[in-house]
Amino acid sequence: MLQEITATKQDGQDRKRWFRDDTFDVYVWQNPKGEFTTLQLCYDRTHDERVMRWNKLSGYSHERIDAPEEKPGRAMSAILVRDGLFPAELVLERFRGVATQLPKEIAEFVDRKIRGYKVPVFPRSMPRSSKPRAKARGQR
Repeated sequence: MLQEITATKQDGQDRKRWFRDDTFDVYVWQNPKGEFTTLQLCYDRTHDERVMRWNKLSGYSHERIDAPEEKPGRAMSAILVRDGLFPAELVLERFRGVATQLPKEIAEFVDRKIRGYKVPVFPRSMPRSSKPRAKARGQR
């Protein structure tokens, strides 16, 4: 069962709430009007922790949490690295099994965002033009 961690540091205008169990960390941010602005759904915490993120402005992303304790000699802060496909159906099934104690509006919001996950589009490098470049002045 997901339980709220009430001693959550507030570091911005939006209110952050944190819910946790053995499998998930769920972070949601709401603006002063009560609208959800950000979601971080960390899952598979004990095996190979990953995070599906959604932000009202930037959309979806999916990363793996690269934990330093598994790699001696690394800096002590975890970093996020791009990960493969988000197993939405599996995560949704597991989330629904533990979300019964969440406030209804939060459970429904997270459920909706998992179901609505869209593969993020990462910018590619610009293709080279097939036209020859004009020579700069003074070049032959």
